[in-house]
Amino acid sequence: MRYQTTHVTTYHYDQPVAQCLTEAHLIPRSFPGQQVLEAKISVEPPAADAEHRTDYYGNDVATFSVRTAHDSFIVTATGLI
Repeated sequence: MRYQTTHVTTYHYDQPVAQCLTEAHLIPRSFPGQQVLEAKISVEPPAADAEHRTDYYGNDVATFSVRTAHDSFIVTATGLI
Protein backbone atom coordinates (compact mmCIF):
# COMPACT_ATOMS: atom_id res chain seq x y z
CA MET A 1 0.00 0.00 0.00
CA ARG A 2 1.25 3.52 -0.83
CA TYR A 3 0.26 6.80 0.76
CA GLN A 4 0.71 10.25 -0.79
CA THR A 5 0.99 12.87 1.96
CA THR A 6 0.88 16.66 1.89
CA HIS A 7 1.27 19.02 4.83
CA VAL A 8 1.05 22.81 4.49
CA THR A 9 1.90 25.33 7.20
CA THR A 10 1.17 29.00 6.48
CA TYR A 11 2.31 31.98 8.52
CA HIS A 12 0.67 35.39 7.91
CA TYR A 13 2.22 38.46 9.49
CA ASP A 14 0.39 41.71 10.29
CA GLN A 15 3.19 43.62 8.63
CA PRO A 16 6.19 42.56 6.55
CA VAL A 17 9.12 40.97 8.37
CA ALA A 18 12.69 41.45 7.19
CA GLN A 19 13.81 37.84 7.60
CA CYS A 20 12.98 34.51 9.23
CA LEU A 21 14.71 31.33 10.29
CA THR A 22 12.54 28.20 10.42
CA GLU A 23 13.23 24.64 11.53
CA ALA A 24 10.85 21.95 10.28
CA HIS A 25 10.42 18.31 11.30
CA LEU A 26 8.14 17.23 8.44
CA ILE A 27 9.88 14.34 6.65
CA PRO A 28 8.68 10.90 7.82
CA ARG A 29 11.17 8.19 8.76
CA SER A 30 11.68 4.83 7.13
CA PHE A 31 11.59 1.82 9.44
CA PRO A 32 10.46 -1.82 9.20
CA GLY A 33 6.93 -1.75 7.77
CA GLN A 34 7.25 1.81 6.39
CA GLN A 35 9.54 2.98 3.62
CA VAL A 36 9.75 6.60 2.47
CA LEU A 37 9.93 6.49 -1.34
CA GLU A 38 9.91 10.27 -1.92
CA ALA A 39 9.95 13.29 0.35
CA LYS A 40 10.29 17.00 -0.36
CA ILE A 41 9.92 20.29 1.49
CA SER A 42 9.42 23.59 -0.35
CA VAL A 43 9.06 27.11 0.99
CA GLU A 44 7.59 30.34 -0.35
CA PRO A 45 9.19 32.86 -0.56
CA PRO A 46 12.27 30.90 -1.63
CA ALA A 47 14.88 30.26 1.03
CA ALA A 48 18.28 31.94 0.80
CA ASP A 49 19.76 28.97 2.67
CA ALA A 50 18.45 25.47 3.33
CA GLU A 51 20.03 22.62 5.27
CA HIS A 52 18.96 19.10 6.17
CA ARG A 53 20.38 17.09 9.03
CA THR A 54 19.46 14.05 11.08
CA ASP A 55 18.86 14.62 14.79
CA TYR A 56 19.92 12.36 17.65
CA TYR A 57 16.77 10.21 17.27
CA GLY A 58 17.15 9.70 13.50
CA ASN A 59 14.56 12.31 12.44
CA ASP A 60 15.11 14.60 9.46
CA VAL A 61 15.41 18.28 10.41
CA ALA A 62 15.16 20.97 7.72
CA THR A 63 16.34 24.53 8.42
CA PHE A 64 15.45 27.45 6.13
CA SER A 65 16.31 31.14 6.17
CA VAL A 66 14.50 33.82 4.19
CA ARG A 67 16.31 37.14 4.03
CA THR A 68 13.87 39.23 2.02
CA ALA A 69 10.89 41.18 3.35
CA HIS A 70 7.70 39.12 3.30
CA ASP A 71 4.23 39.17 4.88
CA SER A 72 3.57 35.42 4.65
CA PHE A 73 5.64 32.24 4.73
CA ILE A 74 4.42 28.86 3.43
CA VAL A 75 6.07 25.50 4.07
CA THR A 76 4.81 22.52 2.03
CA ALA A 77 5.97 18.97 2.71
CA THR A 78 5.03 16.12 0.37
CA GLY A 79 5.87 12.47 0.59
CA LEU A 80 5.21 9.08 -0.91
CA ILE A 81 5.28 6.32 1.70
